[in-house]
Amino acid sequence: MENNTPNQMSQIKVPATYMRGGTSKGVFFNLEDLPSEAQVAGEARDKLLLRVIGSPDPYG
Repeated sequence: MENNTPNQMSQIKVPATYMRGGTSKGVFFNLEDLPSEAQVAGEARDKLLLRVIGSPDPYG
């Protein structure tokens, strides 16, 4: 069963490393691995990074 709600976004694969140290954590990427439109600073990159950390919550 497909769920085609307006908030649903398609998934893409981007190689990444998730690192944690003490109370800090982060997701790290190689610039060349990002989609071409996200390889330059701007709205496309901002939106990608927000999706990675789950913000905004697609389920409301």
